[in-house]
Amino acid sequence: MGERVIADLATGGQAFSIGIAALPRLDQINRQYGAHAGDLAVGRFAASLRAALPAGAFLARWGGPAFVAVLREVAADHLRATLSQTLDRFGAEVFETGGESPRKFQASSRYAVHQWTAGEPVDKICGWIDTFCLSNRLEAE
Repeated sequence: MGERVIADLATGGQAFSIGIAALPRLDQINRQYGAHAGDLAVGRFAASLRAALPAGAFLARWGGPAFVAVLREVAADHLRATLSQTLDRFGAEVFETGGESPRKFQASSRYAVHQWTAGEPVDKICGWIDTFCLSNRLEAE
């Protein structure tokens, strides 16, 4: 779905920015605190991103712990500032696992931003996103 949105905007020649944000240590959270804790972190991560983005922004899970945001007519600098502030707040949030012996944890995140330029091929953009996702998987292991 994300590739399709990017392709449609690129084909139409409409300016757009792409932000990708990920929880690089999601596997570690799942192993250490359980899958419920990982689900909690992912859900709050997605909610934080959705709340920070303007109405009409496209947000989708790209795979694993990564989300992609596509914003029309928004400069990369503005998106970068939004993601930076949002993910700083998210990183300060303390999660509690619940259950009989609740444990507290925090989740780190990473992001990158890209401004599409006219004529830039969609496969190049998607390759950049995939490379970012792969670097997060390697870091998490």
